[in-house]
Amino acid sequence: MIIAATKIENMNYSHQRAAANSLFNKIVQDDDNSSITHTETGRPIINKMNVDISLSHKEDIVYVGLVEKPFRIGLDVEWIKSETKNKLIYDYVISKGEEKSIKKFIDENNYSKEEITRIIWSIKEAFFKCIDYKFLPRKITIKDINLNNVDIKPDALISRIISKQNLNFHEIKFIITKEYVFSYCIMKEL
Repeated sequence: MIIAATKIENMNYSHQRAAANSLFNKIVQDDDNSSITHTETGRPIINKMNVDISLSHKEDIVYVGLVEKPFRIGLDVEWIKSETKNKLIYDYVISKGEEKSIKKFIDENNYSKEEITRIIWSIKEAFFKCIDYKFLPRKITIKDINLNNVDIKPDALISRIISKQNLNFHEIKFIITKEYVFSYCIMKEL
């Protein structure tokens, strides 16, 4: 597994894409036989290589992950702090069944409700990128979360999608810095 992030000041969207492509080229060592296409959901697929890739970016950072098949990766980067303090975002991302484990995480780690919302958003975004499915954050439940582990439970729809794709859950991890939360999800194709 290779995961890399690069920070570039004053990037616009085209700069973000160029930086992501530059990181991709460095990772695959400029292999002329490789190219990237995308699924309907935008998931990148590397042609002619036995690897899986995921990309995420914000205005000033690009995050790239690469794993050898039969593994599959999804990752996400979010700002840990934001000016937005919108209850609608919390309600969109967090389900009632998660509130106990999230409150415990907040109490043990001194994060705000806004920060935990971004952490959970990032974890769930990485999960949905990994399974190549549209972002439906309330379709998976965070059963337990701490700084070393995330335990999730997908609902029946998402469980069927995982089963249909012949995937087996491997791990979900996240790292929090002063500015960002970086999350990744890895599954194995059976």
